[in-house]
Amino acid sequence: MLAKAIISIFIFSILGQLGEFYWAFDLFSHFTLQYFYLNLIFMLLIFILNIKNYKLLSLVFLGLLINIFNLSPFFYISEPVRTVASKPLRIVTLNINSQNENFEQIKNYLKNYDPDIVFLVELSPTMGSQLSQLKDDFPHGTAVMAESPFGIGILSKIPLQNSKVHRQEDSQIPFISSQIEINGSIINIIGAHPFPPLDSEGAMLRNNYLNQISQFIQNNKSSTILCGDFNATPWSYQIKKMVKLTELAAAHGDGILPTWPSSLPFVRIPIDYCLTSKNIHVLNYSRGPHVGSDHFPFQLEVDSYVLQQ
Repeated sequence: MLAKAIISIFIFSILGQLGEFYWAFDLFSHFTLQYFYLNLIFMLLIFILNIKNYKLLSLVFLGLLINIFNLSPFFYISEPVRTVASKPLRIVTLNINSQNENFEQIKNYLKNYDPDIVFLVELSPTMGSQLSQLKDDFPHGTAVMAESPFGIGILSKIPLQNSKVHRQEDSQIPFISSQIEINGSIINIIGAHPFPPLDSEGAMLRNNYLNQISQFIQNNKSSTILCGDFNATPWSYQIKKMVKLTELAAAHGDGILPTWPSSLPFVRIPIDYCLTSKNIHVLNYSRGPHVGSDHFPFQLEVDSYVLQQ
């Protein structure tokens, strides 16, 4: 039984590296954190049970190496550079869940955390009308509300410029772009939520959507903050491709923050996060509290005073 489990997890770890070649292989990449912990458990069991099977031990060791390679950047400890006069720019990305009607919990969370910018995913007309009560706190915004899971919006305390709703060419699923000015620097801010890769067509729609955003970022040379529910973890081939094309990066250093599904901690994976230009100082990132959704909020703090050139 143990041998079968070790072999299976090793195969899954390998398949997760091959998402470029077949859409279903990419699904295995999302559970990199779980593979890592399972391999640690396997290694412990091998030593406790005094199993003298060096082939199994080799598979566990190789499995650990594969997954450590993907995970290690997120645990790299580096002291953030904070300018003396800086006040962090706080950003939240939250998949509300289109069926979630717990407005008070969301409102209280936003008031307590006090973000400057909020990216909202699965924004329904019902929730949108409720969120209009936050107009005094977030006087600026743009949104596309939908009964489907593909409503999306941005709320902001900072004036927004050049806000635009873009549509994926294949599915017409929207993403939103806007700009903010911080201490004389223009920053592109983008909210995204692609189609989930439930089958080959869904994977194609997700990939085309993310490719379209990548092209948009490449055509706009300003520093960029891209946030949303990507329906893909940072280890997905498609996200690695996007990072390579756009030269954006996920926040590193404070560990992995799985956000979905909120009700199943042992299989939870990080699909809600932000990618930022490398000249943007990320000071901190964290996971917010449960707000009635099947996703946890993702919280990002960046240095709002200086952009490295």
